[in-house]
Amino acid sequence: MMTVSLAIEDKNLLDEVRSCLDREAVQVDQEQRQVSDLSGFLEHLRHSQPGIIIIDAGSVKSPVERLIESIRAVAPGSFLVALNTKVDAQHLLECFHAGVNEYLVPPVGDGIRKVLGQRIETARRSERRRGRVVTFLSAKGGCGATTVACHTAAAMATLNHKVLLGDFDIVNGMVGFLMHAESPYSIVDAFRNTHRLDDSYWSGLVAKCPSGVDAIMAPASVEARRSPSPKEVQAVLEYAHQAYEWSVIDAGRGLSPYTLAVIEGSDELCLVAEPQLQSLRQARGIVQTLLDSGYAAGRIHLVLNRVARWTDIAPAEIEKILRIPMYAALKERDGDLQDALSQGTLLPAGSELGKQFHQLAGKLTGQRAEQKRAFWPFGKVAIA
Repeated sequence: MMTVSLAIEDKNLLDEVRSCLDREAVQVDQEQRQVSDLSGFLEHLRHSQPGIIIIDAGSVKSPVERLIESIRAVAPGSFLVALNTKVDAQHLLECFHAGVNEYLVPPVGDGIRKVLGQRIETARRSERRRGRVVTFLSAKGGCGATTVACHTAAAMATLNHKVLLGDFDIVNGMVGFLMHAESPYSIVDAFRNTHRLDDSYWSGLVAKCPSGVDAIMAPASVEARRSPSPKEVQAVLEYAHQAYEWSVIDAGRGLSPYTLAVIEGSDELCLVAEPQLQSLRQARGIVQTLLDSGYAAGRIHLVLNRVARWTDIAPAEIEKILRIPMYAALKERDGDLQDALSQGTLLPAGSELGKQFHQLAGKLTGQRAEQKRAFWPFGKVAIA
């Protein structure tokens, strides 16, 4: 059952909140009627970690930001609702900047019922089967990881999955361009507002793509391109695990503390490389670093992109160099991809490369019943 903690001094506000909660399937585990000294209230929050905290922010005499920051420190996962008896724009901004999730003025009943509905649904969803997160990382710039990620996500959507396509490449992100998706918000907004991550807030961040996927873009402005903390990355990926069956993440290129945090928070890594010596050397360094850090080899999938019909490096040699088996090899017919993107579309599912993307999506999701043997330039090896 959802637990709620109250610190409300204004009698009219308290009566209205009580009347609303009495009609809902929630448990009020703490109720404090004055807000001048909340030390005991904070200590209780530290141990109880309620689902929702409702405070009478308008009655707080000391700086409200200090109180909110104290609540956030002891109960970071709780949904925090601030109440005020009147509309005060400056007070509202101060509360949101300090970490409040919702701000309500009378009548507060409808707002509280909406919050309860959202939190109960979030709790139910977290109890259901968690989704999976697959991160695509380019061994070096220009390997085509973004293109592979976009097409794989779109192919997953055709398999009747709820799919997120996340552009975590905060420096060179191109998902919005390739998917022809627009949004005034970006993944950085999610990183900076992890305390607000719920269905309502998230729906304002993502763009609905014609392919059926939800896409969240990289930031457009230079000043927004700061690396988030590992804790922020973890919080966003945890939300993705709960909200989507499959999340396809474009992490950009190479290893850094940031991309390592993204990889660690993912279930699987698709390392995209080209069958060229420089690309394979970069890929080998990435694989070695991950293995040395304890990352399981079975979670790393080598996706070889832009494979020609003939190459001097045999598959067995590539696998020996990288110490992981080849997961997929993608052959691009010259011009097909460029023609599609120039027309503002992804590759048709029936095209040669489009079929390979669908095979990759099927292999990742385990839906391989309709897959046929795929041509590999190295011989009779099936992608599945």
